[in-house]
Amino acid sequence: MRASNLRIGQILINSGDITEDQLDEVLTKQKTSGGNKRVADILIEDGIVTEQQVCKALEKQLFIPYVDLDTIAIPEDLGGVIPEDLAQQHKVVPIEQEGRFLTVAIADPLNYQGLKDISIATKMKIKPVIGEATKITTKLRELYAAQKAIDDAKEFLESKSGKSKAQQEAEEAAAQDASANDQPIIRFVNNMIEEAIFTKTSDIHIEPMEKCLRIRFRIDGKLTTYMETAPELIPSVTSRIKFIGNMNIAEKRIPQDGRIKYHLAGKDIDFRISVLPSIFGEKIVMRITTSLGMELKKENIGFLPENLKKFDHLVKSNRGIILVTGATGSGKSTTLYTALHEVMGEDINIITVEDPVEQIQPGITQVQTNE
Repeated sequence: MRASNLRIGQILINSGDITEDQLDEVLTKQKTSGGNKRVADILIEDGIVTEQQVCKALEKQLFIPYVDLDTIAIPEDLGGVIPEDLAQQHKVVPIEQEGRFLTVAIADPLNYQGLKDISIATKMKIKPVIGEATKITTKLRELYAAQKAIDDAKEFLESKSGKSKAQQEAEEAAAQDASANDQPIIRFVNNMIEEAIFTKTSDIHIEPMEKCLRIRFRIDGKLTTYMETAPELIPSVTSRIKFIGNMNIAEKRIPQDGRIKYHLAGKDIDFRISVLPSIFGEKIVMRITTSLGMELKKENIGFLPENLKKFDHLVKSNRGIILVTGATGSGKSTTLYTALHEVMGEDINIITVEDPVEQIQPGITQVQTNE
């Protein structure tokens, strides 16, 4: 493999991404830390450069192309090409297959052993491109989570021989404890929920169709398809979600509402569930009411500086009314809960009237309306 004689630090200086003084400071830090960390890693950790800037510098140094993984849709069938543990170990994600050639995005293009291991495991010739480690992690999660869901659905369908048995499985799955995970249908639902949390989805739409069960995620206000699978899963998935949401599994004629508290990575994630009977089964919408990856602080809402000042003035006013409007998923509830956090204190009494209560807020009396 041909490569430039320039070091990564010098390339970043030449491109104007860092100064010589910054490089000297990083080199000193590298020596004092025992020399175990690479210069590029320290530059990223200290916030001097981004992962993308380092990847583009590596592209110039090693003559290996950089690919922005945000712009690439990876075919689902590539999830079975590289074993998941191997892909996770070497931070490698497959992005394209042409005959015996497999193009992979790798965070460390100098990881020759990793590329060799993947070539042996896949029996293909590997064409590496450079990608950011964080984006590779995201793509791996998307690729293998979808594959796990497909495998669980396939396992469930293969174990059934008729609709009556599928219905029986639905009731059996629903009767399982919420922490159990040995049933395919339970794993299927868990994978779906965890993928929604990971992608910062606001709503999960589970929609029974005549010839399939469609599952869509609302991300940044837009619905995108997570998967379409066999309609035989409809009763099982519905019963499972109704069970963990403390709803009546036997009641299929009227709308129902429920809640789930899902524990993941040491954090409790709250879901509000709505079930609506339709001609092909019960449509379910699961709304994630916990603010994922965001603290309820006014600086995090997204206001421009001048609007933040106006918001702050309005919130601190002791009279009047603030009207908040917007489309589904636009941040109305988050804005209002943030406002409440701004004025909370021992010297003030706060009561909310909500329909429904979306987030449980300690220290506040919350009332759900009952017509």
